[in-house]
This record gives sequence, structure tokens and C-alpha cells, in this order.
Amino acid sequence: AAKFWLRAKANSTTINASYNVTSVLDTATGRMTVNIGTDFSSVNYCCLVTVQAAQGNNSVKVSSVSNTTTPTEAAVVMESWLVGASTEALADPRFWNAAGYGDQ
Repeated sequence: AAKFWLRAKANSTTINASYNVTSVLDTATGRMTVNIGTDFSSVNYCCLVTVQAAQGNNSVKVSSVSNTTTPTEAAVVMESWLVGASTEALADPRFWNAAGYGDQ
């Protein structure tokens, strides 16, 4: 079972639905920090991230756990990237979706 899951609106601190998430922070364009209620036992857990693209935006979005901010037992930073033939930049999605699996 997922130890946390989340659906959140981008560009805000609005959580639409969640389990074991205390808050989210809009930390930068294309980045959101998820604060987990009951911490994982270590940083060795799996976090799956997906995004819903902004309305009317058919560009490819790639979502991931941040490669510049190391996850902790209590929080994870997610990223959303706009990727095109000549473009690669952080970009806000419409919604974030995430789930975390591991030991608590």
C-alpha cells in the first residue's frame, strides 16, 4: 500500500486529495515540495510522480523526483519539465500526482 499519495493543484499550496501528507509548498516554477506526515524509516523509498498538463498545453511534460534536491524521510521535491525538440525547462503543470512506497 502507498505510504503517502497526493493530488495537488500547481502554483499553490492547495491539496485536492491526499493520504499522509501534511502540506505542499510551491517552491519554484516546475517544483513542488511534499511534506509527509509519518516519516519513512530511511531515504530509500520509491516516489512515483505524474502531472496533468496545463489546459490547452499539448507539450510533453516529464515529471520526476528532483535530481538536485535529495529526498528526506519527511519530504520529497517533485519536478515537472517541458521537453520539446529544442526546449528543456522546468514548467508548472495543471495538477501534481504522487505516491510513495517504502518502510515507515
